[in-house]
Amino acid sequence: SEAETGLDAEQVVFQAGRSVALRELKERGLKSVVFAVARGSERYYYPSDGFELKPGDVLILMGLREDLDRDVAILSRV
Repeated sequence: SEAETGLDAEQVVFQAGRSVALRELKERGLKSVVFAVARGSERYYYPSDGFELKPGDVLILMGLREDLDRDVAILSRV
């Protein structure tokens, strides 16, 4: 649990108006681990830096709560 590990998870809908490589988000400061991306009925686990996120993708992020909060803000500005 979060209390034991300090880790938490967050589900975020990627709402950018364009496709973006995961690498670009990391360059903008994304620190959480992208555990999975859901796209329709497809699931992509531990996507690589070259993975192209598309509008409407659902990201499952794992990390420290403060990193998750900051990363949600980063995702909202893409």
